Amino acid sequence: MDKGDRKLLIWWAVLVALTLLSFESGLQWLGQAGAGTALVIVIALVKIRTVVLHFMDVREAPWALRAPLEIWVIALGAALPTLWYGHVG
Repeated sequence: MDKGDRKLLIWWAVLVALTLLSFESGLQWLGQAGAGTALVIVIALVKIRTVVLHFMDVREAPWALRAPLEIWVIALGAALPTLWYGHVG
């Protein structure tokens, strides 16, 4: 296993851990809109960024490609809580 494969394996393990964390926090805060929902959204955004940067190799891409993807994650991070809390409230 070379260094690149080892890094991907580590990032995969991080994604699995984040998935389990979001599942557990979702169960813990089940039925309550608030901190649990916000935590699950933040974890999802971290996972999205991790997949885009490390598994789609955008980390090595020119800034002209990476910038729109980073902006998309930030915009999604701003839109999701707004949409969620607008729907719940």
